Amino acid sequence: MSQINGDPIVMRSDFFGLDPALDRKLEDFYNGVRQYDQDGDNRLRVSHSVESQGLPPDSRDYDGDDRGDNAFADITGTGYIDEFSVFLTHYAAESGSVVGPAVVTPASPSASQEANFAADLDLFLLVDQAVPDRNRNGVSGFEDENHNNRLDAGETFLDRDPLTGVYSDVQAGWADGELDRYDGYNKVRGTVYLRSGFGAWESARGQGIHSLIRGSIRPATGRPAIVFGASGSVLPDLSLSTFTSNDAQFRALADGLPFEQQVAAQIGTSAAQLSAYDPRSAAAGTPRYFDESQPNSLYRELTGHNGTEPVPFQGPTVVDYYKRPRFENMVFHDVVIPKGLNALFVNCTFVGVTFVDTTADNVHDNWGLYGRATLNAATGEPEVNRVPLDKSDFPRFTTGRVQDGPVNYDEFADPLVVNGQVLLGDDRDTKELSNNVRFHDCTVVGSIVTATPNVFSHSRNKLQFTGSTSFSESHPVEPSNAELNPRTEQLDFIRRTSLMAPNFSVEIGQFNAVTEHWALSGNPGRAQNIHLQGTLVAGVMDIRGNADIDGSLILTFNPVRGQAPLVNMGRPAGNPASFNATIGYFGAENGDRESVEPSLMPRVGTTLIAGWDLDGDGLIDVTSDQSLSSSQQSAAIPVPFHGFGRVSVHAQPERALPDGIGLPLSVVSVKGSYREGSN
Repeated sequence: MSQINGDPIVMRSDFFGLDPALDRKLEDFYNGVRQYDQDGDNRLRVSHSVESQGLPPDSRDYDGDDRGDNAFADITGTGYIDEFSVFLTHYAAESGSVVGPAVVTPASPSASQEANFAADLDLFLLVDQAVPDRNRNGVSGFEDENHNNRLDAGETFLDRDPLTGVYSDVQAGWADGELDRYDGYNKVRGTVYLRSGFGAWESARGQGIHSLIRGSIRPATGRPAIVFGASGSVLPDLSLSTFTSNDAQFRALADGLPFEQQVAAQIGTSAAQLSAYDPRSAAAGTPRYFDESQPNSLYRELTGHNGTEPVPFQGPTVVDYYKRPRFENMVFHDVVIPKGLNALFVNCTFVGVTFVDTTADNVHDNWGLYGRATLNAATGEPEVNRVPLDKSDFPRFTTGRVQDGPVNYDEFADPLVVNGQVLLGDDRDTKELSNNVRFHDCTVVGSIVTATPNVFSHSRNKLQFTGSTSFSESHPVEPSNAELNPRTEQLDFIRRTSLMAPNFSVEIGQFNAVTEHWALSGNPGRAQNIHLQGTLVAGVMDIRGNADIDGSLILTFNPVRGQAPLVNMGRPAGNPASFNATIGYFGAENGDRESVEPSLMPRVGTTLIAGWDLDGDGLIDVTSDQSLSSSQQSAAIPVPFHGFGRVSVHAQPERALPDGIGLPLSVVSVKGSYREGSN
């Protein structure tokens, strides 16, 4: 906690930044919360003798009309005032509801009403479509006929009462095109448990921590909103040792044909001839393959994008560059993605269990540096950085003569050893021994699992899911097609987890992903829309843009300064707090160095600019927190900020965990399920 950005949790409000007057109301509200909230739920009870003192007076004027705004009314009728109440009162006026534009929910009953809110359509959808099963009858959602994971005009709600014809969930406020008391918005439903103590946290920061936890917390009846100093029996230590790895078992589930054979069969060649394949021979929309040895100019000619990508993709802080083989419009069955492939998959379908291979023995301190590259801007190709990394980079390693090495020779690491073999020179490129894979606009009908590296290496072992990549148990369009659906014997494992990647860096979405707000406001681009389910296991996970998680997250990496990757030349280096889990949009000031704080973004006219495109491919090459050189300024094309997106995580404690995860056992009693008697 003493580190910069070392706070155990940061919860940001969903309602700041929409309107300056609303911001002032929320600041006054949270000032009252800071002083008078008795139970830490970020709500003030209207009838409570202490908490009610925190409510600003109704006579306070925020809009400059010299009249009281009554800004803190109990508009939801719950007896609580929270930030959602303040938001509703600000926008709803006398109607009691906030109505979104018809383009947001065209199938809703309010589609014909006059809208009074369009500031953030992702926020609107997040609140309006939270908790789909409002009547808790086990039926919810809609018939997604075009499979875009979005409610469109003409699509049918599922929870229909056969006697009355009423759509019960919609009647209870779900996806009805209005934000009101029926939505029951809360930032967190349940209790927040923290291992750190309140006093220790405040002492480490040297100031109050109330501003770090914003948003209403609604615990179960009789439960606390937040618990500090939670014991290990409540919050067990989660690390790689908690996860009992069984790579052989997981690999056995991916028992399809070898990867190269599956690729070759779809592009009409043999595995031996893959390197000679010319992607120009493929018709549009058909399977196509780019070998990374092909020039970047060919990638640009056929795809409009570079073959070389920064890592992380589209982030402001680049740690490496990868020239990726590119696979388009292919279907893979129970496939093992070979270690060292470092591929980009575009519009591909993965059926069954997909296993991403890597090297377990990656314990060398410089693992993430061997093979590290910079970008040759003229050619678009990566160039390996040739700086000395270990003793074998100097003649002294072979001659033994002191004069054949630098004065600090002994400070350099010993050579790389992998599985007992010493690797020297270009053989040390750990990209060939790891796997950094991006999935874009892909459909995963099943699960993705990985081999387990011994050490977390965020630049080498990484999975990134972008675009409209989705996970499901059955194919969204052809659920009866055996070729596009998992085998029956795989379903139990698949239902337990969409993603099991212990000690991998996992990124769901990307900085400045296309959001619903951007796409629905008439701008070009398809909104990111990623959906995962089950228990998700990763080393570290970031979730940005538009994403829905039905299940839980288990993260295995425990960063320790002085242990890889937080080490340099054998000395402790870096900040352990930089390896945090990010759910939603955060900027660098909150510890996420893969995003830019909107308050720091420049404007072109009234449009916030997230960065600049230097080569015309529509992607950010220089983020807005960096300066353009004089030569870049003439070619720079502004890339607008697409918005914050929306992320929801729906815990499903009843789901079975994948085998090998050791967590405390919980027992839920079911009244009336047992009785004794006699014959």
